[in-house]
Amino acid sequence: MFYIRNCNGAIVGNAKGYRTHKGAQHQAETRTCKAYAQIWCAFYANEAENKKAGNNLIYSITDSK
Repeated sequence: MFYIRNCNGAIVGNAKGYRTHKGAQHQAETRTCKAYAQIWCAFYANEAENKKAGNNLIYSITDSK
């Protein structure tokens, strides 16, 4: 199973994971998907809180919980 993690390392989207990397990537990059919104909300909140450059990670897809 593949899991989408936001910039803070929290699992977003389907908590049970996605069967394929392609499916997870689709959810992370499609504007109408819930995971996309969760990823960008976390990124902008983190950016506003830290107000420093250097953390370029927006999301990652891992194959383990």
